[in-house]
Amino acid sequence: MKFAPPFAVFTLTFAIWCGLQVSASGQQAAAPQPAGPGGAPVRSAPMSAAIGAPFQLNVQQQAYLDQVLSAWEQRTEKIKTFTCKFTRWNYDPAFAHPQFKDQPIVVNEGEIRYATPDKGTFRVDRVQHLNPTTGQYEDAKDEQGEHWVCNGKSIWEHDYKNKQVIERPIPPDLQGKSIRKTPLPFLFGSKADDLKKRYFLRVVTPQDFAEKEIWLDAFPRGRADSANFQRAILRLDRATFHPAAMRIYDPAGAYKSYSFTKIAVNHPIDVAKAFLPPRPPFGWRRVVETPPEATATRPTAPR
Repeated sequence: MKFAPPFAVFTLTFAIWCGLQVSASGQQAAAPQPAGPGGAPVRSAPMSAAIGAPFQLNVQQQAYLDQVLSAWEQRTEKIKTFTCKFTRWNYDPAFAHPQFKDQPIVVNEGEIRYATPDKGTFRVDRVQHLNPTTGQYEDAKDEQGEHWVCNGKSIWEHDYKNKQVIERPIPPDLQGKSIRKTPLPFLFGSKADDLKKRYFLRVVTPQDFAEKEIWLDAFPRGRADSANFQRAILRLDRATFHPAAMRIYDPAGAYKSYSFTKIAVNHPIDVAKAFLPPRPPFGWRRVVETPPEATATRPTAPR
């Protein structure tokens, strides 16, 4: 089932809250790289991982990775609700102003909410753009960021540009599983064995961060997943095992860094209200889009 990237991003966020009760031994060493806003390396070039393995793990590294994934699986089974604030920095190496090539061109702030097994919201509340003349970030007063809502049966996207609310129904056989079926990998409720089948994974915590964090590096194994992203780097707080930051590289070479704050796990959420289907604002229209997968898997009526 194919969703647009922002929804996949918020589902990824839920999963990286791993609760990794493990030691730092056995991790795969990463080459020292500078850390930018939100964490993962600024100038790390994404590697192609459509088919072949981009790295090899020795026995010790594989054993440590298995320990991490097993702990993640056990911990996420206990998550009922998850909320957090986030800041996102959007980088584009092809930005037309070379003097700002290492700076984010857009900065977003927003909120993520989730309730098991498949209800969630991803909402950007503030959008700022880099002014290449002043080098400062300015609020985009007439621009709205992404806003997604999933109630387990449909996903709604607020399309501000075209003034419409787009509903994408989830096929019945995927309802209750949508968080796991989105394009990005480490999704809430996924199993360690499933992750290893779909993604090349390794632990790459830099030595300078080893006392406080665990970094996970992931590449898609198949072409379908690599069409959505090339690489994801996750940073986990070692004391609380909450997501500290994340970086995602898209197939075109641009990348986004996230930092997560004000995290609350298993706090009460009024699910009946928090994930209500949105009503189109005045002057907007409601559009229903049926995913191709839903049509393809629909049983043929008997003749």
